[in-house]
Amino acid sequence: MSNIQQLVFLHQIAAPCHLAILAESIGLKTHIIDHPSKLEQNNVENSFYLIAQQGAALDNKGIPLVASRLLSHVPVALYQVDKDTIDAESALMLGIRGLLYTDQGMDLMLSGLSKMIEDELWFDRLLMSNVIRQLVNKLDAQNDSYIGSDTLAMLQTL
Repeated sequence: MSNIQQLVFLHQIAAPCHLAILAESIGLKTHIIDHPSKLEQNNVENSFYLIAQQGAALDNKGIPLVASRLLSHVPVALYQVDKDTIDAESALMLGIRGLLYTDQGMDLMLSGLSKMIEDELWFDRLLMSNVIRQLVNKLDAQNDSYIGSDTLAMLQTL
């Protein structure tokens, strides 16, 4: 069971925050902030932060700069993400919990939001497969180099 008590949306564009409205409709407590400077005023424990990519200052990977600053303190996900402007693998490796894309339907966004609140990651399956495959290959290479030639020769005689 999740201990998330509030969703904090950093929503820096003039349009309504539809994801926050959707979250409220299913009984989740939300708080919308329109500027990063107001994040300091929001010190609610057990909050999950959702940062809109649209309207945010971005690094060269398409990740909002404020997300990097928050990651060591609170769980963070990105929403209103444009697939063509983000390096999703970099976001995952940085510690972002998930990406909700602008072209996804509200039902898929709600599913992703629910999973992230329950402490699951929400990324494209192909991306997750590639990252896990890289990790397994790296671990295999480390294990191969760990076994010295003497140990390998001894194992082959058994």
